[in-house]
Amino acid sequence: MKRETFQTVYLILKNLTLGLNIHQLFNEKKIKMIKFKKSNLQAKGCYQNLLSCLGCIFVLLGPYAAQSRGDFVLYDSEQITVNSHHDRGYLFGESRAFIVDGGSVNWFYASSYSSVNISGGTMNSVDMLYSSTANISGGSISSYFHTYNYSTTNISGGSIYGLYALDSSTMNISGGDISYIDAYYSSNSNISGGNIDSLYAKGSSLITFYGKNFILAAGLSLDGHRVVGVGMLYGEWMNGTQWSVHIQENSPTSTILIIPEPATILLLGLGALFLRKRK
Repeated sequence: MKRETFQTVYLILKNLTLGLNIHQLFNEKKIKMIKFKKSNLQAKGCYQNLLSCLGCIFVLLGPYAAQSRGDFVLYDSEQITVNSHHDRGYLFGESRAFIVDGGSVNWFYASSYSSVNISGGTMNSVDMLYSSTANISGGSISSYFHTYNYSTTNISGGSIYGLYALDSSTMNISGGDISYIDAYYSSNSNISGGNIDSLYAKGSSLITFYGKNFILAAGLSLDGHRVVGVGMLYGEWMNGTQWSVHIQENSPTSTILIIPEPATILLLGLGALFLRKRK
């Protein structure tokens, strides 16, 4: 068989191990995705041999693929509104998904320049890769939300259990409820609203809080606008809503900034209170 034939078998096996629905790829004529054309094969007999080979693959792996394949796989400019249950979902190219009330996805994967808008429903885990975009205004993510590469995530509502900022990804948080944020590598997180219980700053990550009336409790200190140490950080968002976050980890290579607009930064402690009394 020609080299293209072996490439085709390899790509099909790769897609099967990823849990993709190969039958759907063929039916929807997404042949270009796996670079497969009958014309690539020099003889009909060669084509039949390939089909026989694939038949054996499907017999052996069919039950697994049927159980774990994606319930929806989108490419290019395709889009879907999710208002019912799906086990898995995959986005490629510039495809879009809208997760609304009544919708649920157990595992969700977005790549390339695809985007997902989450306004309701439930999700278990989400992976955002490359230059994909997520806009979250509602719904709940019960396990984890991973941002990789140069992906962008905008959060204005909803609830997320574990939010992981990785690689050079960007997170803009203006609302929502987040149990903890784990910031790694050179990720950039801009926080101007919402409720965050815990923060872990690692690697060379940058986390910036925009608000007013910041209070640094025991264990925290300031170096310019940079927060040093671990402990409780309190403040108000610009709309007056009070908030607090427990900085659990603050690596010397990471940066946590507080940007008052305008603000009076209060340092809790006997020294600060004593100076205030003298005034």
